[in-house]
Amino acid sequence: MEIKLRYYQSDSVDAVTEYFKKHPKGNPVIELPTGTGKSYVLAEMIKRYVDQWKARVVVVTHSKKLVQQDYDKTVNLWPEGKNLFGINSAGLKKRSTKAQVIFSGIQSVYKSAAKIGKVNLLICDECHRLNVKDSIQYKGFIEDLLEINPNMRVCGLTATPFRMRTGLIYGPSQDQLFDDLVYRANTKELIAQGYISRPVSPGTGLVQDLDKVRVRADEFVDEDLAPIFQDNELIQRQIAYTLAHAAGRKSIAVFAINIEHAERIAAELRRHGQTAAVVHSKIDEDDDVLIADFEAGKYRFLISVNMFVEGFDSPQIDCIVDIKPTMSPGRYVQMYGRGFRLHPDPAIKDFLVLDFSGNVGRHGPVDQVEAQAVVEQQKNRKAPMKQCERCGEINHARVKQCGYCGWLFPLPEAEDNTSAIAGNLSVISEPQWFDVKTLNCAQSKQDEAIVAHYYCPGKKFTKKVQFDDEGVGWLKDHLGNDIPFDIQNFFNGGFRSKMKIPKKIFVDDAGAASRILEYRF
Repeated sequence: MEIKLRYYQSDSVDAVTEYFKKHPKGNPVIELPTGTGKSYVLAEMIKRYVDQWKARVVVVTHSKKLVQQDYDKTVNLWPEGKNLFGINSAGLKKRSTKAQVIFSGIQSVYKSAAKIGKVNLLICDECHRLNVKDSIQYKGFIEDLLEINPNMRVCGLTATPFRMRTGLIYGPSQDQLFDDLVYRANTKELIAQGYISRPVSPGTGLVQDLDKVRVRADEFVDEDLAPIFQDNELIQRQIAYTLAHAAGRKSIAVFAINIEHAERIAAELRRHGQTAAVVHSKIDEDDDVLIADFEAGKYRFLISVNMFVEGFDSPQIDCIVDIKPTMSPGRYVQMYGRGFRLHPDPAIKDFLVLDFSGNVGRHGPVDQVEAQAVVEQQKNRKAPMKQCERCGEINHARVKQCGYCGWLFPLPEAEDNTSAIAGNLSVISEPQWFDVKTLNCAQSKQDEAIVAHYYCPGKKFTKKVQFDDEGVGWLKDHLGNDIPFDIQNFFNGGFRSKMKIPKKIFVDDAGAASRILEYRF
């Protein structure tokens, strides 16, 4: 079956190609949300560079599951090139060094640059894990390959192009391997376009106070979390809530703190007659077999400890139960990303999130977690909250309706411009007010339309205005009753100088798909 790439998959590879043409030196990064088919982007890059330019390519990542996944997706996209492919992974018991395209685990190849020889393109999957300053394996492997071919280029793919301590993984610093972010796809925009599943969350009301939990190396100390979350009464309440709210959900991924915690969760689920598998580093069973059984429907619940945060591709997951508090925005995004892949049943268009960890309030909406937010989070870990007067559920201060019972909060004053960087109890961002500094109107190059740019602090929002009923309404809002008789008259009749600039706009911020919902003058 022929694989047809989605527009953003092709566009991201085009962006890398253009970057290489314009920059004789420099290593680019592609940012794609989890669940958007990043492996097919990698596969398309390989196909183009090998097929058109006869390049020698090495793909390197950190787990055997990702090695196999990248290999399989490349074969699916380009079956004719299969004879050019090889795998170098101790975990997969394969040691190719001479193939034109090698899919490898870093632990297996970091000492093998001399055996592999000249490489034109090195692709680093899940490249947020790669830090040239700290990672001896990656650093040594790349330096050895560059010694063989100083013109080798490196490209990274990730859903989270930042690290907790250092921020962005790209930039001018010599400590950064990557130089520029060349393509970024927006999570909320792709949800709206139907390419990934939408998270929904009722809010659990069972989030624990972690003020006294120590933080070490930018992460909660598990030994402090354990006595809080391993409490049997709390687990019973969490499981009762889960079973009540996840009715009809068939494949549920649970993130636990440690092995003891995972086993207690599984025991409570089984006490309620549920099927549950536990996956951690000390299980006797083969985790691949347990995953296959989970995907086949033998187990309704799959409980994991520090596993399957990345590279776990199970599109039938329709619910995530998060009982693993984390200070890492990247880990948070990766965990919730397990639900973003489109479900095999086209009737299922969303996945349920039950957050018992407080991660959503801690980090904010997954579509707005960025490197800048990581820095801000370190300064202020508290999110603005308000309590529903009907059911008592805690909601983010920005929402208009209780996420659990639907009670409508009193409308906020327009002057209440809550920071977009602060935490949020909605998994996907809510519309918000932005102050407008300037407004610029230009003529569309594609058709008869006005392109209006609203400049807000740190943001720019664009609206395309045509001369139809909606456009005439927009013109009256900004000009009063004296409006042009067509688009050309707007630009030639001096109307731009008469435009009223709104003080605030209410925006559903989804990247290129952002929608301005309301204006206040």
